[in-house]
Amino acid sequence: MHAKNNSPLVSHVIWSSYTKDTFDRNWNDFLTKYGLGGNKWLSEQTEFDVAYFHTRIPCATKSAIEAQFQHVYTHEKFREVQAQFRDKVNYTTRSMHSTLCLTIYEVIEQVSNSTFNKFFVTYNTVSQEVKCQCLLFKSRDILYCHSLSVLSFERVDNVAPKYILECWRKNIKRRHTHTSRAAKMSL
Repeated sequence: MHAKNNSPLVSHVIWSSYTKDTFDRNWNDFLTKYGLGGNKWLSEQTEFDVAYFHTRIPCATKSAIEAQFQHVYTHEKFREVQAQFRDKVNYTTRSMHSTLCLTIYEVIEQVSNSTFNKFFVTYNTVSQEVKCQCLLFKSRDILYCHSLSVLSFERVDNVAPKYILECWRKNIKRRHTHTSRAAKMSL
């Protein structure tokens, strides 16, 4: 079986299986049919997958928010968030203006001895909403160090659920859509 030829076959096994039992049966039939039952790479991949989903990347800080992300996010997404916690040490946060439930913070990044970048972050204590002028949450799907710095300053232990996107959760049940055979053939 050549690499070019296996994609449609594997796709068929995966996408035509609507239950776990059907998938297991189709997968085992596929392995048997193509003599892949003892394939070293597949065995190692399966062992890796089992270990991957039962391990935890250690937190880089003592932040309760980092631990919250560690608990819910996939390893890849957690590593991205963790980098933001590490970068947070290069930032200084100070309150600029405050009203009843809204505070505007200036978050300053020291880039070099004489170079600084400023970001303005707004935090609402009632809704627990944090907004940074960088808008990186909207484009990258994670809270950046500017916002994390403000949450730390506010002594927030848990972020609002809106900041933990479903698509990055490790326990998400992926939904597969059924595509008719005719539609697949037209692709």
